[in-house]
Order: sequence, then structure tokens, then C-alpha cells
Amino acid sequence: MTTKRTWLSLSPEVHEKLKTKAIDDGFGTRTKLLLDAVDKYQGEELSRDRKFHTSNRKLLSLNLIDLDDELITEKAKLSRMKRSEFLRSLAYTIVSEK
Repeated sequence: MTTKRTWLSLSPEVHEKLKTKAIDDGFGTRTKLLLDAVDKYQGEELSRDRKFHTSNRKLLSLNLIDLDDELITEKAKLSRMKRSEFLRSLAYTIVSEK
């Protein structure tokens, strides 16, 4: 089993909210929270971070095993988005939920 590092660009607000939500919901890390959301994703509409600009961002490092990497690619195709766009939208959707 090999691991692969993927970088995800997020707005600073989403980056911090994702960290807080991961801890509050018992996942411990943002990666585990995101992978849980990827696993549960069934093609529903995702929110978009309208404040995201590439000049104002924070990078989140995701260490993924091959199966997780393939699952992300599969779900991104289901949503008709690029992987990075899918993960960013998923992260924003997670922190936007009430």
C-alpha cells in the first residue's frame, strides 16, 4: 500500500473552519473528515467558495492511500469537476452545513 500526497488550496476561512469541524466531530484531522465526506458523496449539489482566490489561500496536505485517491477521482468524475475543484467544493459544503 503506497501513499500519495495531494495538495488542496483553500481560503483561510474554510481552512480554519474545516480544522475546527474535524476536531468537534471527532475525526481529529481534516483529511479524515474530507475522506468521510468523499465516501458519503452521492452526486448531490456542492456549494462553492465564492471568496476563494488563488492569491489568498492556504494549502492543506492530504496523504492518501491508493484506494482513497481512486475514490476521489471517481467521485470528482461523478460531479463533473476536476479533483481539486471537487475537494475544494466538498470542503466548503462541509463547513457551510448548519
